[in-house]
Amino acid sequence: MVVKAPSLLASRPETLQLGFDFLLYEVGVDHHRLPFLVASQPQLLMSSVDRKLRPCLDFLSLSLLLSPPQVRKVVASHPSILCLNADNLIGKVRFLESALGVSAEAVGGMVTTFPALLTLSVDSNLKPKLHYLLHEKQVRASVLISSPQLLAYSLANRIMPRFAALQACGREGSVTLSSMLTPSDDVFYRRFPNPAAVELARAPRKSALARQLGG
Repeated sequence: MVVKAPSLLASRPETLQLGFDFLLYEVGVDHHRLPFLVASQPQLLMSSVDRKLRPCLDFLSLSLLLSPPQVRKVVASHPSILCLNADNLIGKVRFLESALGVSAEAVGGMVTTFPALLTLSVDSNLKPKLHYLLHEKQVRASVLISSPQLLAYSLANRIMPRFAALQACGREGSVTLSSMLTPSDDVFYRRFPNPAAVELARAPRKSALARQLGG
């Protein structure tokens, strides 16, 4: 823990105690899980309860309308969320509300399913992905609302290549987004081989065969 946050050694005991008390009594973290939580995110103990931690907690419970068990689930999965800037969180939620046409409470449901959603950048991650999926590929917003974890996949390395592969083999629109993105590359490309890629792989063998026949 000290390796992750050397400044812990310089923190006042009272400051650390405030962090422990906040996690235990306001967030409701289980005593047995607390050591693992702070070991994974020691910054929690050095962040101001009044200026950083509590505003984020209030945002989760009051703006996203998460219940105490849901808040605990989100914090247990991604404790770094409590260290984010509350204004930054507000901006992300407003963007998702607008892009998907949903309420803050619905965004809260997405966050409960996929807590890391709140750690994704709007400009470099969410905005280009949603533009591509919703406007270029006509994916229904309801698909992303019910399966927000699909937004974790890379646009350039996963989403776009898989759409291209399905289009190349004439299967675009016949496969759900989850079935398209979830399988490993080996599984996906065995099921939906890209004709151009297959032809490229065959080229060296054809050349070798031609040389043998010519010899």
